[in-house]
Amino acid sequence: LLEQLSAEIQALPVATELLYCDSPGTQLIHLLQADRPTILIDALLVGKDPGRVHVLQREDLDASDARVSSHVFPVAAVLQLAANLGVLPTSLSILGIGVLAERRLEARDRARAQQDLFVQIKHIVCD
Repeated sequence: LLEQLSAEIQALPVATELLYCDSPGTQLIHLLQADRPTILIDALLVGKDPGRVHVLQREDLDASDARVSSHVFPVAAVLQLAANLGVLPTSLSILGIGVLAERRLEARDRARAQQDLFVQIKHIVCD
C-alpha cells in the first residue's frame, strides 16, 4: 500500500522521504533517532471498517491493549522505549490503517486507505 503512495508523496511541495519497514520491532528506534518530522503508519487491528485511516496520538497507543498491535513488539512499546532513550522525534504523527485480524485489505478498502493516507499525509506535511 505504501509503495503505491510513493509517486503521490514525491509530488508534494515539501521534500518527503518514505521509508517502508515491515515489522521492524526495536529497529524502528534507529529510524526515529534522526530528529525530523516523522509520520508513522501502521496497521491497526479493528473489528470493523477496514481501510479507514485513524489519526492517533501516542497516548492512544499507550492506552490500548496488545490487541491493537499486529507486532510481537508493539509500536507503543517501541515508542515508549524511544522516549525513554531520548530519541523520539519532536514532531511525530501516527496514522493507523484499520485492518481485520487477517491483515489483508480487499481492493475497495485498499483504495480507500490509499486515498485517505495521502490526504492525511498531505495535511500533516503541508500545513
